Amino acid sequence: MFRAIVSKELLDATRSMRFTLGWLVMLVLMVAAVVLLSDDVRQRQERVELIERSQDEYVSNYAHMNRIGYVLQLVKPPEQSEVFFRGLNDPDEAQSFFSDPLGKLFPKLDFLFIVSVLLSLLAIIFTYDAICGEREDGTLKIIHANSVSRATVIVGKWIGLWIAIGVPFIAVYFFSVLVGSLIAGFSIGPERWIELGLICVASLLYLGFFLCLGLFVSGIVRQPGTSILVLLFLWVVLTMIIPNASPVVASQIKPLPSVNDVERQAGALTDWIRDNLVDKERERIQAIYRQRYRIPVGISDYNKEEDFLAVGWSAEQYKEFYDTYIEEMRAALRHVNEEQGAKAQALWDELERQVDEQTGLAMGISLLSPTSSFIYFGTELASVGLRAEDYFEQEASEFGSAQGDFIEQRWHSEEERQGRKISYEEFIDLSGRPRFVHKTEAVADRLACALPFAAHFTVMMLVALILSVVAYLRYDVR
Repeated sequence: MFRAIVSKELLDATRSMRFTLGWLVMLVLMVAAVVLLSDDVRQRQERVELIERSQDEYVSNYAHMNRIGYVLQLVKPPEQSEVFFRGLNDPDEAQSFFSDPLGKLFPKLDFLFIVSVLLSLLAIIFTYDAICGEREDGTLKIIHANSVSRATVIVGKWIGLWIAIGVPFIAVYFFSVLVGSLIAGFSIGPERWIELGLICVASLLYLGFFLCLGLFVSGIVRQPGTSILVLLFLWVVLTMIIPNASPVVASQIKPLPSVNDVERQAGALTDWIRDNLVDKERERIQAIYRQRYRIPVGISDYNKEEDFLAVGWSAEQYKEFYDTYIEEMRAALRHVNEEQGAKAQALWDELERQVDEQTGLAMGISLLSPTSSFIYFGTELASVGLRAEDYFEQEASEFGSAQGDFIEQRWHSEEERQGRKISYEEFIDLSGRPRFVHKTEAVADRLACALPFAAHFTVMMLVALILSVVAYLRYDVR
């Protein structure tokens, strides 16, 4: 009897007009998503290459120690998976001069959005009358005339509908993946297939939750009209309200200081306040050296050797003086930079701590919905979520240290070659500098981070299944 119930649900679902229309819309949207996202990824990659070329041009002509760190800022390249999953976009993208403003008004679709919204809506459309509709037409009386258990009926309906919706979804999903890879012009490696396969499985589990929800509501009301209204309300709450309201609620519970204020304070510490302190240190050191070496008042720029030679200094005297002077200036500049940098970093660290607290609270609130946990799972596994941002920052930090060591070494090598101290404002040849190559985090590490979210919506699915069985046990089929 169980197999008959599964077969009946499968045939009823696949023969209905809602099946045909639903999967036609799903196919169109998923293919359209990969077409639009492929173009978006291409534009972002071109932008990254343009920034790198601009940095190369600057380094070739204007590289000096005082400002090189501000110029050689890394920009995260797009992930291959962003052809399918949008996730967290480059935060600087909105500042691009040539960015399309309509793209901000009408955000592009991606697989996770289509699954979380459209697939869940399809589940509701297929289940809202699965119990109460069959009560009205008398089908339930016929089913239970065969002494079949109510739990068998619910589980059979659930599995039958799961197959009816899940199998076409798998076909549309992987067809869209192949279309996206062809349009974007890349081959999908083994790790990427694992990632895509796991997200497909997670989508089916997510589908299972809404099928259970539909069966539960259909099993506690008497009329299909009432069932669809209740389910649409719950669908809006779970897919729209809770995920979007959680950051707002968290910001009210744990408010943050203004980012603009922190940026202004930190910028002042490392900009004009730092420059003023450097000027004061320069004046202090110059006054000491003017008195120590009895430098004439008319000489104000200690970097100009010709001014010293004009007043009777020998080249050896100037070199001995300049090496000592520039070393002390460097030490003073290094001290000011470290002191002001530490103060600015303390402001950012405190803001980051508060942001982490607020983010954690918002995430906890959002997990009242399986949609949130599904989105978290998909974005973390696809390397387009919060963890991916942290991983890139770690990559950037490690590369920054290696690049800094290279610049420092090249600077000292140039001093040895010229036989003199080089100031922070002088050009340095940085040809052959290290290049940043972004590597996606291993899929095993991403999966370890994403699994708790999968466990969360899986447990919610099982709870919803149990509730639907319990509700049907008390349902009057007459």
